[in-house]
Amino acid sequence: MRFFEELKRRKVFRVAVVYVATAFVILQAADIMLPSLGVPGWALSLIVVLVILGFPIALILAWALELTPDGVRVTPSTVESDPSEPAPSLLGKRTVFITALLVAVGVGLGAGWVLKPGDSGSMGRTGPLADAEADPAAPDLAASAIPDASIAVLPFADLSPDGDQQYFSDGIAEEILNVLSRIEALSVTSRTSAFAFKSQSELSIPDIAASLGVRHVLEGSVRKAADTIRITAQLIDARSDQHVWSGTFDRELTAQNVFAIQDEIAAAITEELTRRLNVRIDAAPGAAGGTGDIDAYQAFLVGRDLFINRNYDNIVRSIEMLEQAVEADPDFVRARGWLAMAYSVATAWGYVDSNFDTLGVSAAEVTLAADPANAEALTALGFSRQGYPVSDYAGAINYYEQAIAADPQATTAHVWLAQAWRDLGFFDRATAATQR
Repeated sequence: MRFFEELKRRKVFRVAVVYVATAFVILQAADIMLPSLGVPGWALSLIVVLVILGFPIALILAWALELTPDGVRVTPSTVESDPSEPAPSLLGKRTVFITALLVAVGVGLGAGWVLKPGDSGSMGRTGPLADAEADPAAPDLAASAIPDASIAVLPFADLSPDGDQQYFSDGIAEEILNVLSRIEALSVTSRTSAFAFKSQSELSIPDIAASLGVRHVLEGSVRKAADTIRITAQLIDARSDQHVWSGTFDRELTAQNVFAIQDEIAAAITEELTRRLNVRIDAAPGAAGGTGDIDAYQAFLVGRDLFINRNYDNIVRSIEMLEQAVEADPDFVRARGWLAMAYSVATAWGYVDSNFDTLGVSAAEVTLAADPANAEALTALGFSRQGYPVSDYAGAINYYEQAIAADPQATTAHVWLAQAWRDLGFFDRATAATQR
């Protein structure tokens, strides 16, 4: 009991409670603010580690030191107590008040982000699909809510001999997705949603289709060997789990052949869906390859994949590969647009060896001079308006909206638009931007 009384006398319990409450507020604020500041994801983990390490240090300092009107001093090892005075309380009134205030602030921060419309129910899903998920006896409701003219393009498998061409396989799948997404009568799942199932091979096609809310799924594989390429694709009706179309394309590895295969697959899918659904689905515009140089195209696919899966190391590698693509073909407008986005975020990731902000704006302006509707360049300019020292959120949002209008599948524009609305405190608009 003497040790317990000594802990109370030295106010160790009070320090512990206030420390925990303060840490709660700091972690809540960091979890909300760091992503909008462009801080790498590992920063939050570092803060958590520092908070945990600081706890025993705070307790040791509380035991050894005390705060007096004359300043900080070493806590005396013994004190003479007056029997008529009450024993010190475990937690003083001021400690309870401060703790309650800190907890209220932390809860308020969390409530502003977590408790917003659309977050309840089946993982944020609302409407008939959510009702069907909540009621296992209603599979027909879920099926009827899924439009027939809907499709998801899954990542293509890499069947190359060395298994080192996944970036190329993903790139081919994304290019086909982009072609299909330009068909007005066809509902196409975004790349972000479809590619989330990349490593979930244990799920069946009907399960994946139900999760994505589509009736049809396109899967395939890519095999590169020397100067040849084989692309295989299969269109599956998720309701029957049956293949309704498949094709294999063996060609010489050139940029023109790769784009031609993408167009052929998109045209075959359009024709098959038109026949099966008895609806008019206009043919998709041709693949916007943008280059006749296969080396430039492959460098572009690598750089784009690195940017999409960006982290501290991948950002600089993405810039290198996209610069390589533009160097190989200076007229490769698509590659320059993605390079503008990679430049624009480099500073936020801690790279200050070049003036990446200026490089990003310059690359975006050159891109837009050649292609005024380039979504990536518009997105890069939006980020440049949003960042320090400009902080022109109205201008940034305008650029993001232009990018989305030019390419509804522009995932980065959707994400950065949502972050801009969130930074401004418009959480409903942020949620709507992520669900478009």
